[in-house]
This record gives sequence, C-alpha cells and structure tokens, in this order.
Amino acid sequence: MIEITNLSKVFTQNGERIVPLNNVNLSIGQGEFVTVVGPSGSGKSTFLLTIGGLIEPTRGEVRINGTSLYEVNNKERARIRLRVLGFMFQTFNLIPYLTALENVEVPMSLAGIPGKEQRRKTLELLDRVGLSHRVKHRPAQLSVGERQRVALARTVANDPSIILADEPTGNLDPKLSSEILEYFKQFSENGITVIMVTHDHQSAAESDHKLQIINGVVTEFHSNQREEYHA
Repeated sequence: MIEITNLSKVFTQNGERIVPLNNVNLSIGQGEFVTVVGPSGSGKSTFLLTIGGLIEPTRGEVRINGTSLYEVNNKERARIRLRVLGFMFQTFNLIPYLTALENVEVPMSLAGIPGKEQRRKTLELLDRVGLSHRVKHRPAQLSVGERQRVALARTVANDPSIILADEPTGNLDPKLSSEILEYFKQFSENGITVIMVTHDHQSAAESDHKLQIINGVVTEFHSNQREEYHA
C-alpha cells in the first residue's frame, strides 16, 4: 500500500540546518491503523505531509499502490491526493462561509461527481456522524466536536483508501477523542489505511501499530519507553 524508502527532508531556517526527516524506511499495509508519536517539532507533521504529496522530500521515495508519488507530474499527484488520500487536521480546515453540507460536498465537486450524487452521499455521511440536524449550519455555528465530525465526513467523501490525520484529537475532550478513534478503527477494519500523528500516547494506544519519531528518525515504539511527549 505505502512504501517509504530512504526518505529525507532538509531545509535551512535562519542559517540553521533543519532535518525533520532523516532516512526513513517504512512499509504500511492495507487496512493498518498506524500512529506516529513524538514531541513537538520532531517531524511528525512533515512526515505526514510528505506521505500526502504536499511537501516534496529532499531525497528518497514514497510509493502509494505502486506509484512513486514524486516521480509523477503535479496533475497526477493532485489526482492521487483527491481520489486516494483523505486528509484530516487538528484545525479542521472547514470553509467558514459554507454550510456543513457544502463543506462535505467540496472534495466530491472537485472530483467531478454529479450534484445529485454529491447531495445524497453528503446527507448519508452527515447522518452517519450524527449531524443530520446541522447540515445547514456554518462552522461558526457548530461546536468544536461538531466541526471535527464535519471534517471527518469530508475526509471520507471520495472513498479514500488512505486517511492521513494530523493531531485530529488535539482540540477535543476525551469523550470526543474516543469517538474519532472509534471511527478510525472502523475504517481500518473496512480496509482503509489510517496514519495518525499525535503527541497523545493514550490516543496512539488505540492503533494496531505504534511508531515514534524523534529528530526525524522513525522507529518502533516499545511499551517500556517513557511516555512524556507534550504538545
């Protein structure tokens, strides 16, 4: 499903050489629920965005379903992001002037799905996350938890085979965090690969496979290691 080979990212900031990814090698199979933990600034978000085709690596390769993500042209990479990958972020990234329904329809519209099918599927997704009564509300009229559930519905709107989640429970209380994690586990059971980066070991413990990233190096996380990462 995902093959990562010799992946590195290097950039310079204020004259200082920064290495958020340092020779990462990793394979992630279909339907795995993988979490990546690490302290703030360790390279977690860079790792996720590089897998997602949003940050080009300095060297190395990311293969998704056999396709080398950074050897295809920008148009094909955008198509993969739209049709194969689903993104979910801590800040939700909802469009403020659109309703919940319209926000979920955006990726389907970009994918060229007919309007009637968009509407049918959006209503189904919002009902599934318990928001059938809030479809006409804009983000500012929704609670934090409701916004994240809209974001979740939008993430799966185009039936992605891979979900990339960047601190999706960071702004949520424990109850809402548990709800989001339950959705991720359900997705994984249905064959969708889920990769979630987080500083929260309690959330990470719900996954099938737990990794850690420190100074750009990704390794297996073992239960006897101290769990003292903070945002």
